[in-house]
Amino acid sequence: LRLCEGQYLDVDFEGKMTVTVDGYLGMIQGKTGALIQASCQLGALLGGSPAEQVARFAEAGLRLGEAFQIRDDVLGVWGVAATMGKPTAEDIKSRKQALPIALARAAATPEQRARLEELYRLPRITAAAVREVLALFDALDVQANAQAIARRAAQQAIEALDATGLHNPAMDQLRALATFAVEREH
Repeated sequence: LRLCEGQYLDVDFEGKMTVTVDGYLGMIQGKTGALIQASCQLGALLGGSPAEQVARFAEAGLRLGEAFQIRDDVLGVWGVAATMGKPTAEDIKSRKQALPIALARAAATPEQRARLEELYRLPRITAAAVREVLALFDALDVQANAQAIARRAAQQAIEALDATGLHNPAMDQLRALATFAVEREH
């Protein structure tokens, strides 16, 4: 149900210029976060873990999902086309209401915000418009701020895994997955 709610919000955000950072985070917690959370939680339940460990795995999964989705949204703007298999800045061209635009609106001056909204309302976002949006994102340090939020979520996932008290190769793989989620290039 949470995954469906998150996906609904993702679709509902299309075309809106009112999505906040908190709104975005809530959406991805319900979308990617809920999917990974359920996977981790179910694994713990099927493995016979006590309730406290199940809760830690659920937290780890939620945060891992956040980290993965945020990095995905960073790559959707700044990813290398040859590595990603899709054009660079595709999320700008499609006016995706993801973390980069929410962070930009939150940090922008009124003039910058007005210009971003004007660019996103264009009937077709041209290459020149994409360059202008990217320049505004750079001026507002959006990529670094988004990546910092992704790293924080990955660190929270690792801390939740550590709090289970379990140390084995499978747990090492989950910790490595949290790191990979924020460092991947595709």
